[in-house]
Amino acid sequence: MLIRLRLPVLAAVAATLLPLTACSADGPHPVFAEPLAGQPRAAAQVTRDEGSVSFTQTMTYGSERGDVVQTTTGRLDFTNKRGTAQRSWRVPKGTPARVKDVLLGPAPLHGPARIEAGLAVDAQYVHYRPGTARYWLRYGGNPGDPLDGADEILSLRGRAAAIGGTLLEVTGGARATAQRHTPEGGRSYRTEAALSDAWHLFPAGVRAEMTQAWPASDAGTTPVRMTLTVDARGRITGADADLSALVGRKEEAFSGLTGLRVRLALTGHGFSEPAMPGPSETVLNPAEDVVSLHSTGVAPGGCVDFDAGAHMTGLVVRVDCEHPHDARVYAREPIGNLAYAPEADSDDMASDRCEQAYLAAPDRWTDDAVDDGLWALYAGEEDWGLPGASLTCYVLSR
Repeated sequence: MLIRLRLPVLAAVAATLLPLTACSADGPHPVFAEPLAGQPRAAAQVTRDEGSVSFTQTMTYGSERGDVVQTTTGRLDFTNKRGTAQRSWRVPKGTPARVKDVLLGPAPLHGPARIEAGLAVDAQYVHYRPGTARYWLRYGGNPGDPLDGADEILSLRGRAAAIGGTLLEVTGGARATAQRHTPEGGRSYRTEAALSDAWHLFPAGVRAEMTQAWPASDAGTTPVRMTLTVDARGRITGADADLSALVGRKEEAFSGLTGLRVRLALTGHGFSEPAMPGPSETVLNPAEDVVSLHSTGVAPGGCVDFDAGAHMTGLVVRVDCEHPHDARVYAREPIGNLAYAPEADSDDMASDRCEQAYLAAPDRWTDDAVDDGLWALYAGEEDWGLPGASLTCYVLSR
């Protein structure tokens, strides 16, 4: 008698200990047995328990002049807290310069626009590869360095997953308010999430242009409404959020935008881990190789790329001239003995000096120019008169 009574008791205890990833042949996945409001959180945990997943996310900033679209495609390893991705932008002709400056960073010294980058993030480092460059910049190895602390770099690391800026930052805190069954046995939920969770999708420079300041609390703020899809095994397969309420602020960069929509698709749950940068790949240390073109960091004859990942005007990556590069410096002209002049006068001075320096520069420094333009960069007003203040003259190489 005692044995018969204990068996069902033990079975009941064991049932409570079953992981959410277990499925019963006689009923729905345990995720769907949770209270409705908590099912998105349970599905987020099941997705993480799969170990890895591939993802594609599109972030579409609607505009009457054409949509600006950021696409991020990659793979996440939840177990080891790492991920890789390729991020790109589609920017229609006619997009206002203010919008491009906020989303992509300031125009990179007349060079190619920052529309593509590789990302590889682990528990220690954020690796950034500009466009199709042959090298990675490894941020995170120099605590306290201003570059390591740049918000554009920090925003590349997520809280819920290695790669930042995806709707996975929102799904774990979402609360389901309604659901429907899908033909495959999964669920489609209407959910709400805190605005503060959605804030983590964007770098600080983008948040500053949005309609609502960072909320001190969630009280009184409009929740983020999102559609969340989950398959029959309790795993998240997609999310779709309309964040249009965050754009359209008057007299700001986003005043001309008509909407903001984010769509995330997850596939390949548990199949493979992301391929991180290998030992044979070139990895540069930003503390040594990312320099200001205002300073003496690039000597005449030196070559640079304009995209270092941080949205700072004048910041460049010092690179080997034997490989493709954005520009080549052909002269540096000291201006430490000059008082700051109005911008128009300073531009005239820079043009005259760079033209004279161009005629005197070795041909090998100027022959790879892609056009007839001569470009100059000089220090800001606060640096004029200092011993190291200089004028940098360069040509574009691609």
